[in-house]
Amino acid sequence: MLSTPVPASRAFVSPLSSVALAAFIVVAGADAAHAQVARNLTASIGASTSYSQTSGRDGSSTPGEGEFVTQISPGLRWSSRSGRVRGSASYGLNLVNYSKQKDADSVQHSLAAAVTAEAIEGRAFIDANANIGQQSVSPFGIQSVDNGPQAASNRTEVASVSVSPYIRGRIGNLANYDARLSASGTRASGQPNADSNTALASVSLSSANTGSLLGWGLNATRQRADFRVGGVSQTDRLNASVSFRPYPDLLLGVSGGKESTDIIGTARRSYDNWGANLRWSPGPRTNLSVQTERRFFGNSHSLVFSHRMRQTIWQYSDTRGATSGSDPSGLGQPVTLFALYNALFSSAQPDPALRELLVLEFLRSIGRQPGELVSGGGLLTTAASNQRRQDLSFAINGVRSSFSLLAFRNETRPVDTATGNGVSDLPVRQTGLNASMSYRLTAQSSISLNASHLVVGDSGPQVGNDLTSLALTWSNRPTRNLTTALTGRYSQFDGADSYREAAIVASVNYQF
Repeated sequence: MLSTPVPASRAFVSPLSSVALAAFIVVAGADAAHAQVARNLTASIGASTSYSQTSGRDGSSTPGEGEFVTQISPGLRWSSRSGRVRGSASYGLNLVNYSKQKDADSVQHSLAAAVTAEAIEGRAFIDANANIGQQSVSPFGIQSVDNGPQAASNRTEVASVSVSPYIRGRIGNLANYDARLSASGTRASGQPNADSNTALASVSLSSANTGSLLGWGLNATRQRADFRVGGVSQTDRLNASVSFRPYPDLLLGVSGGKESTDIIGTARRSYDNWGANLRWSPGPRTNLSVQTERRFFGNSHSLVFSHRMRQTIWQYSDTRGATSGSDPSGLGQPVTLFALYNALFSSAQPDPALRELLVLEFLRSIGRQPGELVSGGGLLTTAASNQRRQDLSFAINGVRSSFSLLAFRNETRPVDTATGNGVSDLPVRQTGLNASMSYRLTAQSSISLNASHLVVGDSGPQVGNDLTSLALTWSNRPTRNLTTALTGRYSQFDGADSYREAAIVASVNYQF
């Protein structure tokens, strides 16, 4: 957990971002070379200008008063839901110019990619994930909505990449096997404490008939985590599990084993592992998964419940476990609008490829971006950490109106503070709420209202803060490919450096 801000004006073009962009181009090109693959490759260009009036808590002016922020945002999106290469990737370049804070001008990259390639049919695969985005350096520093000038000094660009080749198959009628390697890394611009690499090797065996009354499993893993500033740790685990399926929609299981790690302190110690799990799927629209386990850091658990109807979806998750900074998928990651509505539209369109197009078209019609977060709560980590996160989301889609709501609570505490990089053992607690409502005025225009509230609690000498924002947007699509929008926004930040902001934003986006 970091508390030293870094200027955001520094353009971040790290080797990870270059590799990720190259991978995006290679994958999209390889897909285009196979005519039999159902694919979608689109390009877009966007521009926006905002003007904000900022004042201090007592109404006094601040250096950011009367600031214009101009952004130019070209982007590419690729997706494939059939063939040997499946997945999606969205890359965007954001050129940000501030009328007064010239030292805050920046070139920002954004990437969200998840791709699976089938190297040998039915046998060998490669999973690749990559993410690049803006993130607050310190949760206790000044915060802002979007690219507001108030918090330019407390933002940095973070890139994470993970590649995992694996093979899987069947040993006669005896067992299924899965063997994989995984390498991942995270880089934060100007924040070497948050840079990390992780390598993982795992081998698992399981009963051949997954639908039988009794099942079994064996799993062995070795993980090595290396923080650039701090310590290197290694964790080895060996677990066995037994499952019981009394009904087709109910699965019960227990597990036990050993793990050895040097994450806590410098000496390697062995710990007993044991746990239990339950999976219940009474129908295609309802799923419940519960898992608890005793680990080296204490008790871990995962509870995930989802239920969807024709026009609504409910999702709740409660997770507690260890996470390292180099995990691009992470524990309890924020939810995007695309992910939320993709789950909601699964009833209307079961085909993944067609559903993706349906969701993208719907979000464009209401003037919203697929990558827009409906929850936040992220922070840079500088050591292996224990995280507890709870998320509750709800979405409803009507004929002319839609509504989404997501509430979350997140607590992160380093597992080991003896890494030599000044990590505090005090927890960081974050709570947030995001609500969005839209109404389609005509076939071409819509209006939406978005409200968000993020609270960071006090942690020892660190003073907490809270950010509240309310935005009203009118969007219009004069043509199928062109979208324009006008947004009025009011934000209030209370913390060590409090401010009030009133802003108006005009934007245009064209999709080729």
